[in-house]
Amino acid sequence: MMKRMRTRMKRRTKKKTARRRS
Repeated sequence: MMKRMRTRMKRRTKKKTARRRS
């Protein structure tokens, strides 16, 4: 589970950071 979540996070790093920074 952790490995799959890490892969998805790496793919949406820019989108996740933008949302967290907003």
